[in-house]
Amino acid sequence: MGAFWHKLKPYLVFALSWAVPGTGHFAQKKYVRGSVFLGGTLLLLGIGLALQGQLGVLYDHTPLTVLKFLGSLGSGVFYLAAKAAGLGAGNPSAITFDIGTTYVVAAGLMNYLVAFHAFETAKGVRHV
Repeated sequence: MGAFWHKLKPYLVFALSWAVPGTGHFAQKKYVRGSVFLGGTLLLLGIGLALQGQLGVLYDHTPLTVLKFLGSLGSGVFYLAAKAAGLGAGNPSAITFDIGTTYVVAAGLMNYLVAFHAFETAKGVRHV
């Protein structure tokens, strides 16, 4: 059981970190990093939504639409919560729409990097 858990742990940490930004680091007792990553993701997402940015939606299968959707989905449960709350519809006529959408996508992309960092840390890869 110990060897199985040791092999499975990085993948669970990755999934946990994707779902709620920073929790993969919290699970590894890296509280400051986890807090910074959680706060950074929430801040980017909050600013993006405040600037009337749009959460990615798959309304067609063009490459940029798919990439915007996958980037937005990177925010994990915060993406789902914003969708459920009716946020992130965006306002294309607002002057801040494109910048806000960029912030929303950047929050998700940053969280993917955070999740990969937590994954590598759980595997024992040393970061400088």
